[in-house]
Amino acid sequence: MPRSHAWTPLQKWLIVLGALIAAASCAAVIYQYERHFRGPTDAAFVGTWEEFIHDPWVPPVAGGSYTSFKPDHTYERFIMVSRPGGFDEPFILESGAWYAGGDFIYLRLPWDQASSTALLPRRIDAISPTQIDLHWGPQTQVLKRLGSNPPNASNQSLQPTAGRSDD
Repeated sequence: MPRSHAWTPLQKWLIVLGALIAAASCAAVIYQYERHFRGPTDAAFVGTWEEFIHDPWVPPVAGGSYTSFKPDHTYERFIMVSRPGGFDEPFILESGAWYAGGDFIYLRLPWDQASSTALLPRRIDAISPTQIDLHWGPQTQVLKRLGSNPPNASNQSLQPTAGRSDD
C-alpha cells in the first residue's frame, strides 16, 4: 500500500469546503453565546449605589454611604452630610478607578489615598439590574441602585437586545 495518496480535484474541494463549514459553524456558536448567554458587561455597574456592608467584627454604621461608578471607569465613595439650610452635600471618602472582569470588580486607589494597598478586589456573588452582592474576606457588601433606570446594555440579562421584544 503506498504511503502517499493522490487527491483528486473533487476531494480537494470537499476538504476545503468542509474546513470552511466547520469554521463558519464555530463562529456562529461563539456569536450566539456572546449575544445571548454571556453575563452582563461592566456597563451594569455604571450609576450610583447605596452600600450595605456586613462585617462580623464591626457594628453596622448609621447613615448611608454610597458608591458612584462612572462610565469613564472612575468611582467615588461618599456619604451625604447635612448642611445648614436643609440641603445635603456629598463628602468624598475615596475616589479612584474601577474595572469589572470575570467574577471580580477591582477598585484602584491613588497611592496618596491608599493605607495598605492600592488595589481592592471584590468578588461578585450575584448581580441584577438593581442589586449587586460582593464579598471580600469575611465582609459582605450589598449595593442597591439608586433610581429605577439601569443603564442601557446590549445584553439580554439586563434588557432585550435590538430586534427582540418581551412578548
